[in-house]
Amino acid sequence: MSGLVAASLLKQAGHDVTIFEATGRVGGRVLTIREPFSEGSYLEAGAMRIPNYHYLVAEYIKKYGLRVNTFVNATPNDPIYANGIKTTAAIYQRNPDILRYPVAPHERGKTAEELLNMAIKPVTDFIIQNPRRNWEIVIKEFDKYSMSFFLQYNPVGVSLSTGAIESIKVLMGLEGFPELSFSGHTSGTYAAL
Repeated sequence: MSGLVAASLLKQAGHDVTIFEATGRVGGRVLTIREPFSEGSYLEAGAMRIPNYHYLVAEYIKKYGLRVNTFVNATPNDPIYANGIKTTAAIYQRNPDILRYPVAPHERGKTAEELLNMAIKPVTDFIIQNPRRNWEIVIKEFDKYSMSFFLQYNPVGVSLSTGAIESIKVLMGLEGFPELSFSGHTSGTYAAL
């Protein structure tokens, strides 16, 4: 997509453009597999969603009248299987303790997302006060912490138990996050706010 945009802009500026494809197919990271599925079914094996804050991409979609499908990330009926317990997202949302993670008393009754937000709230609140200035401060002060270390030994807010951290890893799909930097993960969480 980026190559086509660059070529389009160069062509509009009056240049002769030749596009070379580095692979055996067009599309880059975008790859839709339509076979051997039944008619109308397909599998997205590459980039499959466009965040709503990718304004330039949205403008190109409008410009060329491209069809888009709504991306449904989660539903109340999504199955959850953790700690040998089968449930649905809706039941878990109403009763997070159903999954029996060994959390501290102050963490009971909170979803993984609520636990994560509880721990990082002082940092996200600080960033929101003045994003341009405070991001630099957060990076300088907290980049030395891994996400796991920050959550367990929180220097600015509520520390989480190992059970709470495990629930965040499993239920939010962040199982590889503990070793990565806190400030890198916070940027993704902040962008989602």
